Amino acid sequence: MLFGSEVLMRGKTVLITGSTGGIGKETARGLAALGARVILVGRDPVRAQRAADEL
Repeated sequence: MLFGSEVLMRGKTVLITGSTGGIGKETARGLAALGARVILVGRDPVRAQRAADEL
């Protein structure tokens, strides 16, 4: 039996490095949309907060 991606990500926690822009940010956005709890990691705290607010 196959399950949708959302079912597979619901209840999962993922940590994304480089999540303030580019591929990392889009990966974080996609995983959050699939129901994952996403932890963002970035070198610049201001950009990291901005990314978190955006997601």
